[in-house]
Amino acid sequence: MEKRELIVFSVKNLILEKGYSNISVEDITKNLGIAKGSFYTYFKSKHCVIDYILLEQLTKIEEKIKCFFEENMKLEDCIKKLVSARIILEDDDMIKRNLVIVSLFRNLDSLDKETLSLLREIEEKNIEVISQVIKKYRVDINDKELRIYSKMLNDMINSYKNFNLFISEKTRAFITTTNELREKYKEKNFQINIEILIESILKILTY
Repeated sequence: MEKRELIVFSVKNLILEKGYSNISVEDITKNLGIAKGSFYTYFKSKHCVIDYILLEQLTKIEEKIKCFFEENMKLEDCIKKLVSARIILEDDDMIKRNLVIVSLFRNLDSLDKETLSLLREIEEKNIEVISQVIKKYRVDINDKELRIYSKMLNDMINSYKNFNLFISEKTRAFITTTNELREKYKEKNFQINIEILIESILKILTY
């Protein structure tokens, strides 16, 4: 890894270990064994590292959009892909990035304007993807209804992630490691919950 990526990697781990509000630039540099000057070569502040992570997330969302609009895909298959992309996180970096975002939402008072703006942009991008899916299969819907439906479905997915998937069954606290999430994927009820979520979205869209 280049030093910039090592700093980002360290910040993700520290946020999950201590929480965003409880880490400083000094914590980051001590964790990596580098001088503060090295940190400031790449980032002006802790906030700037967070913004870098959020921009990574926006890029990943953009990359996934195309797979939802393959020709001749049925609505059910499209929704399955959409939900899976949001819920089943493929690698450790993706898991950590999502867990960091959850942590940030729990520390909104500590964030600067730019970071808050990026969090809103991520939510708007997720809503936009859902809007595009709805428009493809529901040509009868008007713009006002489209916004309501899209936001509601996005909230459903977020609620499942934030209050079910990302919560430890043992401690009832937010999970903080990739292994904890991978264990949740193996739980008997996980696939049942996903199927219920997909079925609920389909009922709303085909009502």
